[in-house]
Amino acid sequence: QTLVCTQPGCGQVNPAASVVCAYCNEPLACSSESAPVRGLVVEWPWGVEAIVDRVVVGREAPAAPDLAARLESQFPNVSRQHGYLRRRDGELVLCDLGSVNGTFVNEARIDAHQEVALKIGDRIRFASRLVATVREAE
Repeated sequence: QTLVCTQPGCGQVNPAASVVCAYCNEPLACSSESAPVRGLVVEWPWGVEAIVDRVVVGREAPAAPDLAARLESQFPNVSRQHGYLRRRDGELVLCDLGSVNGTFVNEARIDAHQEVALKIGDRIRFASRLVATVREAE
């Protein structure tokens, strides 16, 4: 079991018993509810992100205004509230929120409002061009 540092720009894997990140010296989340799943991260075109809670992907993502602005300008066919990634019972899951242009895992369209468990190597596509890959944290 490992803990992934959730500090922006870090994302390094630390031993499960760690209290602070060995790389950036910032406090690590210690509860199982806030620790990233099995060291899985999502690699976006603009960088790598450890999913800690729930991340809404869309052009109007309320908790992520920088992401929303980036999607608005670079990926306009992503819906305003396209889908989300979240932790569920020790897994990383993806859900489409009824988007117009669909959400895909390994090029298979997923059903709206149904959570799909992800694994290392899965390729996620939102609409036609926004692609992310699930990988193990380094």
